[in-house]
Amino acid sequence: FTTFKNSKEKEFIYTNTIKNWASFLPHIQPVLFATFNNTPILDVARDNGWHVIPCPRVNYAGTPYLKDMYQAVLKRYDFHMSAFSNGDILYHGLIETLRATVEQFPKLNTTLVVGKRWNHQLNKDRSVYKNDPLWKPSKVKAVAQKGVSGLFRTDAEDYFFVTDDFPWKDVKDVVIGRPGYDNYMVAR
Repeated sequence: FTTFKNSKEKEFIYTNTIKNWASFLPHIQPVLFATFNNTPILDVARDNGWHVIPCPRVNYAGTPYLKDMYQAVLKRYDFHMSAFSNGDILYHGLIETLRATVEQFPKLNTTLVVGKRWNHQLNKDRSVYKNDPLWKPSKVKAVAQKGVSGLFRTDAEDYFFVTDDFPWKDVKDVVIGRPGYDNYMVAR
C-alpha cells in the first residue's frame, strides 16, 4: 500500500507506480490510502485493479500515520505479509524477492524486510517513455542495470514488508515522509 499527495506535478510518476504495481497482480493487491477525493489519479488506480480506500488517520498537516495504515490493511485483508512503499517506487523482481525471502525463512515470525531505492532522473521529454513505458518491470530493470541511476542515501528506507504478527501496539505514532521515521521502523 501507499498514499499519494494531491499533486498534478507527480501525476506522471504516480501513474507509472500504479501500472507497475498492477503488473504484479494477482500475487500482490495494491492498495491506495486516499487523503483526497475525486481526482483522476484515484480513477487510474481503480481502473488498474488497485483498492482505493480512505486513509484512516492523518496528522495536522494531512500526513498519514504509518501504523494506522498497516492496521487497516491487517483488518481488511488476510495477508501473511503487508507492505508500505513510497508512492514513487517502481519495482522489478518483486515477486521473486518475496518468494526467496519466504523460502529462506519457512516460518516467518515477526519479520521486517526493508529496502531503499535507486534514483533515476526522469527525462524532461516524457514522450520518450511512450514506446518504452517506464512502469514495465523490464524497463525498471534495464534502467537499474545501465547504472544511470544512483543508490539513494544509505540511511533512508523506502519500503517495509512486515509479517502479520508485527508488534504494532509497540510502535509509536509516526507519520510517513518525516526524517527518521524509516530508521525508527528498522530500530523497532
